[in-house]
Amino acid sequence: MNYKNSIYVGVGGSGIKTIQKVKQAFKDSNNGVVPPQIKFLCLDTDADSLDSLENIDLEEKLSLAVEDPAGRYEFEMNKHQSDMFKYYPRTNV
Repeated sequence: MNYKNSIYVGVGGSGIKTIQKVKQAFKDSNNGVVPPQIKFLCLDTDADSLDSLENIDLEEKLSLAVEDPAGRYEFEMNKHQSDMFKYYPRTNV
């Protein structure tokens, strides 16, 4: 079967679970291999969750972890002095 170049992106826990199932479906229907035109990318802020994934190769994982989220929040709030921060209360950081 011919496949067009495609990339499947999963964001967060549910998205990544979906990617795992889609990748397995490709393997199941192609003699255990993913066609070379098909790529996967899993994004998560939890690096430990990414590290523990099965059936996902290292180059298919990208951690979006933020170190010191409270400090980053303060920096951005002071830098922009914007009303947008009323939608992101400090208690959520």
